[in-house]
Parts: sequence; C-alpha cells; structure tokens
Amino acid sequence: MFNRYQSLLSDEDVRETLAELPRPFSEIKRGYGIPRLENTQTNAALAAWLVSRKIISSVGKGWFGEIRINLFRRDSEE
Repeated sequence: MFNRYQSLLSDEDVRETLAELPRPFSEIKRGYGIPRLENTQTNAALAAWLVSRKIISSVGKGWFGEIRINLFRRDSEE
C-alpha cells in the first residue's frame, strides 16, 4: 500500500496506518522505543522510505542483524 499510494498519503496518514499494523510496525511512532524489524529487503525499503518522509529519525543495525528503527522523540525534531 505504501509503495502504491505514497504520494497521496500525508505523514499523519502513514502514522495512523502503521499504528493499525501488528507489532513491530505499530511501535513505529514518536517516543523512546527502538522498534526492530526483521532484516529483509522489503523492511529495509520501508525503513528508508520512512526516513525520507521524516516519519522516523534514522535506521541502524542491531546486534543480531535486525533493522533498528530510531524514532523521533517529539514533534519538534521533525
């Protein structure tokens, strides 16, 4: 869905959609958590897209190769 409709979705639409998905995707929001996604090409592309949209702060690699999602702490950091 994100790939097909990305130009039509507002940042708030993206956040609301993520909140409706199962964990760990629903954990991708503002705050202090560090959601971890399985290291797949699809998840890496999603993470890169979320960084480009400034939905998340940055992406890193975890101890076990997973994708670490670094969140914005609050609205002012966007």
